[in-house]
Amino acid sequence: TPYLQRPVDLYFRYRYSEQELFKDDTLGANYAPQTARMQYLKRHWNLELVEVWPKLVLYCLQKELKISKREAMRYRNIEEGAGIREKLLEAISERYHIFIYERDALKLLVSAPAFDSFVCAFVALQYNLGRVEHYKNDVPVKSGWIQIPSS
Repeated sequence: TPYLQRPVDLYFRYRYSEQELFKDDTLGANYAPQTARMQYLKRHWNLELVEVWPKLVLYCLQKELKISKREAMRYRNIEEGAGIREKLLEAISERYHIFIYERDALKLLVSAPAFDSFVCAFVALQYNLGRVEHYKNDVPVKSGWIQIPSS
């Protein structure tokens, strides 16, 4: 889908060969509201925006967090997702010394979108601390880039 793909999408697709990671059954139909919102924010606010793809972040951090590829890919699964999210939350909290109140942790376990928001906030923090991957100079970063925490 050339109207959706950016250099970053192609870069990660060929860097990581995991088929399930890049599956998009909707052929991009769900991206329009997000894209419109992002363009609005970029135009009206003087903010540095950080783009995050939670599934790719967890896939890239799987070894550091001591989780399997399967768990990194299935954290949003209806049947087993809450258990996987609990394991991920414990690993992220322990590895990065993040304190989470019990009531907040419960919300993250029962809600996959809330957990995605947590991962986005975590990556934004890592970005602010300068702990994200840096790419070669020949990569067109201005076309839009996804931030991945460095391990």
